[in-house]
Amino acid sequence: MSTAARLISGSAASWVQIAVNMASQVALVPIYLSYWDAETYGVWLAVQGIMSTLSMLDLGHQNFLAYEFLRLGYDDRPALGKYLWSGVVIGLIISLAQIVLIIIFIFSGTLGFLLGASGIENSSLLNQAGIALLLQGFSWLAFGTSTGLIGRSLAAFGYFPRTAWWTVVSATVTAVAPLAAVIMGADLVTTSAVLVLGASSYTIPVYIDFFKILKKEKIDFVKPSLAIGYANFKKSLPLLGKSLFENVRQQGVRLILTPLAGPVGLVAFS
Repeated sequence: MSTAARLISGSAASWVQIAVNMASQVALVPIYLSYWDAETYGVWLAVQGIMSTLSMLDLGHQNFLAYEFLRLGYDDRPALGKYLWSGVVIGLIISLAQIVLIIIFIFSGTLGFLLGASGIENSSLLNQAGIALLLQGFSWLAFGTSTGLIGRSLAAFGYFPRTAWWTVVSATVTAVAPLAAVIMGADLVTTSAVLVLGASSYTIPVYIDFFKILKKEKIDFVKPSLAIGYANFKKSLPLLGKSLFENVRQQGVRLILTPLAGPVGLVAFS
């Protein structure tokens, strides 16, 4: 694929992803409220906001390594492989830490505060929200961190449009799968389970595609180095601030608003 074709394809994928995100955050709201009450939908939005915020540390790490992959590129494939697989190990550790933090939130009562528990009339929603958040944490561990890093490494070899279109598939499934579950009468837990199944349905083909490209580009598996992975993680921490500000601008405001206004107030805001 020529440079111009890659530029056009990558730009088109980015615009399609923007359209999908707009539809999922705006156009789908009335549909959700046709099947869920405002309180349930508010808790769902809050859970999404919490998970999005928790993943910022991992995303900052991934974005830092993306620049390192571009720096290494064609010139030093062994070093790129070392950075990649060391980064995957660190990413998995971060994801496990997220799950531990979610468990702490659940059992310490912090989750209730974040969800504006004083404004939740149905106490079972709080239990459902905890399970839903935990399911989404495991989904990120299995499907989010590794594919994110491998996709960023492939961008250094001219595969950004390909990875961008896979991102469009991800955004579409993430929007459609839970909506279909809600229309079928699912609660928060079942909807999150469907979201995880939806993630697996497109991530497995992504893994297959990405590993074929890694083999084609002769990016072999290299024994991970915790020292290199940790060094890169420390260097990535300044990007956490940037990621957090971007997250607040998009979904993180839910994390701030929910404890103050409650889940129903969050729905009104949406």
